[in-house]
Amino acid sequence: MHVITYDFHNPIVQTLVKKDADLKPLFKAINPVRYVQWEDPFAFMVYTVISQQISIAVADVLYARLIERLDGDLTPHNVLTQTEQSLLECGLSRAKVVYVKAVAKAMLDGILKRAMEPSLSLQEAKGILLKIRGIGPWSVDMFMMFVVGHEDIFALGDLALRQALASLKRVDASDLKRLEKIVNAYKPYRSIVAHALWQHREE
Repeated sequence: MHVITYDFHNPIVQTLVKKDADLKPLFKAINPVRYVQWEDPFAFMVYTVISQQISIAVADVLYARLIERLDGDLTPHNVLTQTEQSLLECGLSRAKVVYVKAVAKAMLDGILKRAMEPSLSLQEAKGILLKIRGIGPWSVDMFMMFVVGHEDIFALGDLALRQALASLKRVDASDLKRLEKIVNAYKPYRSIVAHALWQHREE
């Protein structure tokens, strides 16, 4: 993992604040925008599956239990050789046991690596990942943002992110059409705004 940063004076940030004056105080308050980019696509997707529909704090605990169960060696082979009961004892639900094993198989089959090929369009990459059992649009968006480092994604399916944007723009968080219209104005750097909103919410 390594940290990616966008200083307030970064040309991308400056482009965004010129597009939307509401972003200026946001970027100034958290300067610099920063996020951790994962270098291991398999580890990230396993963590993402575990974190679906639960808090980050709980996900961290379950992920740590899984790593401990695997003696610190999270590999597709080690996951696939675990019994269902062994993974259930880590705190995973039966569905997530199935999904984690599906991710392990996808890694061995080269699917995760294939989705990261620079020659692919975003939609092509998403199409590849969505074929993995248990991987939906939110998980795909997280993968493209935090592993591939794509700069133009805004996961409106993420409740915390949607609420943060709604608060910034003083609109109803349930008005998806309005939020999507706002977000589209940030192209082609929607991910940078998303990272800024997440960071501001955490701080």
